[in-house]
Amino acid sequence: MKQVSIPLKLENKLNIKASEDLFVEGTDSSILISVVRQSDSFRYTEAGGKSEIKATSDCHLQIPSGMMVTIEKVGGDASLSGLKGRVIVGKVGGDLVIQNLGGASIESVGGDLHINSAGDGMEVSRVGGDLYGRQIQSLSTGSIGGDARVLQMSGEVNLSAGGDAEVEFNTAQLPKAVVNAGGDVRLVVPKDAQGQLEMHSKGNSIRVRAAGQEGDWEESDQLSLPLGEGGNVLQIIAGGDIVVTDEATLAVDFDEVFEDSVNDWKTFGADLEKQIRESIGNSMNHMKWATRSASLSAEKARAKIEKAMGKLESNGVMIDHTGVNVERNGKHVGISFGTPVERQLNPITKSTDEELLLVLKMLQEKKITAEEADQLLSALDH
Repeated sequence: MKQVSIPLKLENKLNIKASEDLFVEGTDSSILISVVRQSDSFRYTEAGGKSEIKATSDCHLQIPSGMMVTIEKVGGDASLSGLKGRVIVGKVGGDLVIQNLGGASIESVGGDLHINSAGDGMEVSRVGGDLYGRQIQSLSTGSIGGDARVLQMSGEVNLSAGGDAEVEFNTAQLPKAVVNAGGDVRLVVPKDAQGQLEMHSKGNSIRVRAAGQEGDWEESDQLSLPLGEGGNVLQIIAGGDIVVTDEATLAVDFDEVFEDSVNDWKTFGADLEKQIRESIGNSMNHMKWATRSASLSAEKARAKIEKAMGKLESNGVMIDHTGVNVERNGKHVGISFGTPVERQLNPITKSTDEELLLVLKMLQEKKITAEEADQLLSALDH
C-alpha cells in the first residue's frame, strides 16, 4: 500500500488514468490524497496548467471538489462523488457509480451506470449494461444496452434503451422528453401533471391512468393524449407495452447500490492493511524456514568438518589454534601451516590427508563457505 499527499493548484485541470478500479471523492481541502494497492503503481505529473495521475492498481483519490476533472480511462469499476464541476469521463471498463456531481459527460461504460443526485446536463453516449438514476435534473443518453430506470426527474429527458424503460417525473409541469425502448415503457407522473403524450407502441397495448386521463388501448400503433391542460411534448416509443400512471412510484432499490459503493471504498484501507499483514506474515514464514534450512545446512557442514578433522587427527594430523600440521615418520609432508606436533600415525584412508587439509585450509582462509566445504568433503568420501 502507498499513500501520497500532494498540494494541488486549484486552477489546474486534472486528468486521471487508472488501469484497475478507481474511487474519486471531492473534499474541501486543496491537498490531493492518494492510496493505491501497489506501492509502485502511482504516478503524478504537473506541467503547463495540467495535472495528471496514472495508477496501475486499485486507486482511491481525494481531490479538491472544485477542480476540473477528466477521467480518461478506467480499466475496472469507478466511483465518483462530491465534485462540484462538470466531470468528463472517457471509457470505464466495468460499472460506474456517480453521486453528488455538478454534471458529467460520459463516453462509454462497459457495465452498469448508477447516478444519484446529479446536476444539469448529464450526457451519456453508451452504456453496455443497465442505467439506474435518481434525482437527475436532465439526462440525455445515446445507447443503453439493457434496461433504464430513472426516478425523480425534474428536467428534460432523452433516453434510449435496448430493454425496458421506466421514468418517474417529480414536477407537475412536465419537461420535454423522448423515451425510446426496445421493450416496455412505464411513465410515472404527478397527479396534477401537465403535458402532451405522443405514444407509439408498434401494435402493442397502451394504458393511461394519470392526471384525469383513463383508458386502455389494445394493439394500438399511435396515440396522442393531453395531461391536464397540456404542455411540453413527451414522446414515448416502445417495442412492447406502454403504461402511464400517477398512482405509484417505481419499486427500485437504489439505496443499496450506492451504499454498497461507499462501503466498498470505506473498507479499502482495511483490506489493504490485511493484505499487507498477510504478506508480511508469509514473508516471515519464508524467512523462518530459510533460516532453519540454513541452520540445518550449517550444522550438517560443521559435523562433516569435525569428522574430517577427527579423521586427520587419527592419521597423525594435529589441529590446534595455530593451524594444521602433518607429521609422518618424523617428516613434514603435504601442506603445512603452523607448529609440528608429534602424533601416533594410523593407516591412510581413501581420501588423502593432503586433500582434507586443503579443504580445511580454504575454509580457514574463508575462500569457501562451510556448505561448500561440506560438498567437497562429501566428494572426497566417494
